[in-house]
Amino acid sequence: MLLAQGISELIKKIAVMRGVIADPNPYVTQHEAAEIEAADMLKTMQDGLAAGDAEPAAEVRK
Repeated sequence: MLLAQGISELIKKIAVMRGVIADPNPYVTQHEAAEIEAADMLKTMQDGLAAGDAEPAAEVRK
C-alpha cells in the first residue's frame, strides 16, 4: 500500500513539474499569508459596518 502511495505521489509531482496539473499545495510565504488574512479581515469588518453591526470584529475572532 505504501509503495502504491509513493508511486502516486511521484506521478503527481512529475505532472506538476510538466505543467499538466496545477500544484495542489502551492508555496505561500508568511508575508503573503498575512496580507491575505488582513484583506479578509478588512472585508469582514467593512461588511459588518455596512450592515450596521456595532461590533464587526466579534465575527472574526474564533
